[in-house]
Amino acid sequence: MGLENIINITNLVVVSYVSNVLINYVLVKKEYKLDISNKVELTPPKVNKYNDLNISKITLKYKKNVLNFIKVMIKNFNEKDLINFYNNINSLKIAENNLILRKNLKGVYHGEVNVIEITDKFEECIFHELFHMSSFCFVNNILFCGFSQYSVDDKIGLGINEGYTELLTRRYFEIKDKSSYYLEIEIAKKIEELIGKEKMQSLYLNSNLYGLIEELEKYNTEENIIEFIRNVDFICKYKDNINNKITFTYREFIIKCFKNIYKFLVESYTKKLLLESNLSNKEIIDKISYYVNKLIHGVMFGEGKYKDSYQFINNRDKDYFIRKIKKIIYQYNKSR
Repeated sequence: MGLENIINITNLVVVSYVSNVLINYVLVKKEYKLDISNKVELTPPKVNKYNDLNISKITLKYKKNVLNFIKVMIKNFNEKDLINFYNNINSLKIAENNLILRKNLKGVYHGEVNVIEITDKFEECIFHELFHMSSFCFVNNILFCGFSQYSVDDKIGLGINEGYTELLTRRYFEIKDKSSYYLEIEIAKKIEELIGKEKMQSLYLNSNLYGLIEELEKYNTEENIIEFIRNVDFICKYKDNINNKITFTYREFIIKCFKNIYKFLVESYTKKLLLESNLSNKEIIDKISYYVNKLIHGVMFGEGKYKDSYQFINNRDKDYFIRKIKKIIYQYNKSR
């Protein structure tokens, strides 16, 4: 092959690569223009279909874990919050499927058919999927699962739902593999700090994203809440994609998402302190400064030559948050 042909082939490869990167960038940027209209549906009333438990359809291999899960649910959660759990557990089927590893999945719950697929390598993930089952209902062609809703027109709440599902899994069960949803878990923790553990667990088990938004409206606007939820969804969808060769395609949007998420959390936490505590202005500022310092400031993504660091908060951001807090406190005191 002549030198000229080699150069031509090299140019084609470079052009093709650059074109793919640009196309990918445009598609991601288009999705980042988040829809902040509130399309969240009110969770319909539930009817308990079963009065007792029957797990005869569960494969023997998984019965021990399922029985353990049942005991934990009955012991730790209010009976009125277990309607989805009782409605689904009796007809649940669990199947081993190692092929889902190819999709980077360790386990998956198919709510519409009430089936959990699990890999033999990550069998402990069954508890995460059982929480999905315990918070699932399908009504009027809408899938309600924990804090997520899926319809023909919209999908919302995936990020917070996965984060809180994994948070509950680790809270109530001994889990060795703690590599999943670590960013989403930290965000879910901050939301739980705002509205309280008992209330958030109840809303989750009742598939009540609508109710979660109502609770957060005590501390922020509906528009900001929807934007916050969409930002968490974006991170949940794309953070794992930044392990590939086009890391910079996602960097800009991931960092924007985190800055918006942290802005929402800081604003909401400040408003909570103003409404529900007797702290002085200085004490509130000190408390928020500590809160900001405890947020995840950055993280490493990828492996080998694709390893890259993402810094979400720098000193300039911290200064911005403090100025924002002072402004919120001033406006609150002025309105009283």
